[in-house]
Amino acid sequence: RFSPDGESLVFISDQSGSDNVWILNLENKERRQLTKDENQNYFSADWSNDGEYIVAAKGRRNIKLHLYNHQGGSGAQLIEKPAGLKSIDPAFSANGKSIYFSKRKGAWDYNAQLPQYQIGVYDMIEGKVKTFSSRYGSAFAPTPSPNGKWLVYGSRYEDETGLILHNLINGDEKW
Repeated sequence: RFSPDGESLVFISDQSGSDNVWILNLENKERRQLTKDENQNYFSADWSNDGEYIVAAKGRRNIKLHLYNHQGGSGAQLIEKPAGLKSIDPAFSANGKSIYFSKRKGAWDYNAQLPQYQIGVYDMIEGKVKTFSSRYGSAFAPTPSPNGKWLVYGSRYEDETGLILHNLINGDEKW
């Protein structure tokens, strides 16, 4: 993902021998390893609106959101409970006060029944998680608009996968 100023890119790579979060300076092509884990998986990352922080989905069996200063450091796990909650696809809201993400409980199952994922919202002020969606076909990969009016996310209906456009002002949704 591009930084808010458009000068850097945050990405996940195993070039250090294990999955980690990296930052690429687009002007000089310099790469900098932000996290230094040797036995974790990283699934996705996003910049805060001010460019100071990066949220990343990290874990093996229990995937949690972690917040890192873009300059470095060990970061902080955002969601402690429930322990079995898996959280991926983080995206900061337009106002930076919350983080949307895909969430699920339990282990992956080959013959799993829907719904698998729903959209969660982590409140940066209160430190609490709320469930945003309740779609039978699941809800995943939330992407808020920069103006704070819209949220787009994936879902399934019968045998089709598509995008849902959710109006954050009045709650209306459409495929």
